[in-house]
This record gives sequence, C-alpha cells and structure tokens, in this order.
Amino acid sequence: GIRDFCLSRGLGDVYKRQNYGLTHFFCEEILHMFNRSKNFKYTIVRLANSYGPAMYTSCDSLWLVINDFCLSALNNNIIQLKSDGTPQRDFVYLDDVASAVKFIIDKNNEVPSIVNISSQKTMTMLELAHLTKDVCKNIGLNVKVMLPGGVESLDCKSHKLINKYLIKSWLYDSNFKINT
Repeated sequence: GIRDFCLSRGLGDVYKRQNYGLTHFFCEEILHMFNRSKNFKYTIVRLANSYGPAMYTSCDSLWLVINDFCLSALNNNIIQLKSDGTPQRDFVYLDDVASAVKFIIDKNNEVPSIVNISSQKTMTMLELAHLTKDVCKNIGLNVKVMLPGGVESLDCKSHKLINKYLIKSWLYDSNFKINT
C-alpha cells in the first residue's frame, strides 16, 4: 500500500531549539516509534520554504516572504525588509513540491523514510528583495528596497549570480531536487 506521510518544514537539528521545529521533531519521533513497534510504514517529507499563489481567498499568504515582497512592490513600489537582509532561505515552488510528492507516491517503497525537498539554492532576504525589484523593473515598475530605519538598499550584486528560479508564480521557472 501507499505509505502514510508527515509533512514537515524543519530541516535539521537546529530547529529543535524552537517550538515550531520541536513539534515537527516530536511528530517524526512518534512515527519512528510506531514503525519500530507496529511496523508502520511512512515517509516524512521535509520541505524548504515553499511559495506560490494563494489558492483560497481565506488563505493569508502574506506571511510568505515572496508573496509579501511581490504584493508590496505592486501596491506600494517599496519592498520593506524587516531585518538587515542577511537571513538565508531556500525556496521551492508549490508545483515542484506537488511533483516531488507525486514522485514519492509513485515510487512507494523505493524511497527512504525521510525525504528533503528543496531547490538546493539559498539566498539572503536582501538578494530576494533585489531579485523581486529586478523582476518588477522588467514589467515597468520602479521599486525601492528599504532596510530597517528607512535606509534604501541601492544594490545587491551577489543576487545576479543566482539563477532566477524564484518568483515562478510571477515570471520565472523553478527546479526542485529530492534529497534522500
């Protein structure tokens, strides 16, 4: 039969220090325990930061940084960072998550009990903000990237080195990798 799934967003032991990650850790431990005691088959799918358009009007997707940056750029011509821009994230588009989960289901017992889904590309929030700014420029919008304290970030050279795999829901394509 098809294995049961546990969708988990935390990747790695570092998340055990936060309540959010701790709940995922305990979920995974419970699945491991059921496997040992009842031979319960499962696959834990650990997702990087997924992004894409909201499918339901009841879904507030603005807490997703890419959606927030895009909407703010379109509505206000400003992308306001809430940090100095150094936090790094890996993003994977929702269609790629769906494709990866379908792959896992199709392969059934050929996949390990834990699978990480990511793009294998990290970028800083500042790089993401400038990438969003560049996308907006391509469609005729003049957008400013603002740091805390009202300081404008004029450039972020390193973001040009990253493939424009982000913001697929707005303009670009994405690739996903399944790490086992």
